[in-house]
Amino acid sequence: MGMFIPADVPWDRPTVATIPIPPFATWDEHHGFLRMLQLYVALIDNDAPSFSTQVLNDVLTRSLPMHTEPRPLDPLVLQICMATYFPAPWTPATLADALTTAQPRLAPPQLSAPEMYASGAWRWGGDPVFSAEPRSAGGWEVERFERGNIETQVLTGYDNLVLWWMRDYSNRYPYPIGWGVDDHDARILAPAVAAMRRTNNTERWATWRESLTRDPRC
Repeated sequence: MGMFIPADVPWDRPTVATIPIPPFATWDEHHGFLRMLQLYVALIDNDAPSFSTQVLNDVLTRSLPMHTEPRPLDPLVLQICMATYFPAPWTPATLADALTTAQPRLAPPQLSAPEMYASGAWRWGGDPVFSAEPRSAGGWEVERFERGNIETQVLTGYDNLVLWWMRDYSNRYPYPIGWGVDDHDARILAPAVAAMRRTNNTERWATWRESLTRDPRC
């Protein structure tokens, strides 16, 4: 979108209106949310699914409360939702509430959870600081303030503010992705990595994936 609006966001990504969002009224809503997240995580994995995705989905399974009462969303689960742009029908208000509840374990330390003002505008960030004012024509007028400099740009689409926050409140470079890695560490792990790759033959998942992705858009 140019200027300071980030390009690495799936802008206008559709939502799935039937996915429950927190706070959950029942255990079944909590369970349904997690099951849809697990399916989504598996389907966006091009490796059908990779071993890492299998491990991640096992972690998600274990996050479901054992009791019949619903619980607040685990910060780790919320982090996975945001990192994958999970298409639950979040609004700015519901996602801001989830972020506030999950702090301080969730948000990067330089960010504060989004705050809403009486005008309906939102403010978030640390350095830089952003504010978003709803436009009568739809979307948002976003202002970026950094070290005395102010820039303004229009963000089209009401739901796109949620996607922007998902990007800002996610760690896009978790270790070791994008980090300098000690060659020695990688070298001594290589034999075990090779053995695991041989064991994790993703061809066995081909029939399963095909049965779920007959829609050519998947």
